[in-house]
Amino acid sequence: MPKSCVIYARVSTAEQAGPGHHSLDAQEALCRRYADGQSLQVVEVLRDEGYSGRTTQRPGLKRLVEYTGTTPPAAISAILVQDTSRMGRDTTEYLLFRRELQRRG
Repeated sequence: MPKSCVIYARVSTAEQAGPGHHSLDAQEALCRRYADGQSLQVVEVLRDEGYSGRTTQRPGLKRLVEYTGTTPPAAISAILVQDTSRMGRDTTEYLLFRRELQRRG
């Protein structure tokens, strides 16, 4: 059974969600290529369109936290993002989030 992963993509404005280097589709495509190369099965793609990285009050991010809380730790091997800045702009918030994910397994 292949290991599984979740993809998280975020852009700050609706305009950025459209075609382009950092669009949601481009972020997802990059993460899918990585997943394929690592033999990871993508089980869900979570997207936040038009949400600042300065806030943790984002639907996709909240779903990611819920997902990791209700899924057995062995079920998800990785969370893929194009860049850590997609998770959040504040380094401290990102590190706290990462610690929480590690705590959840």
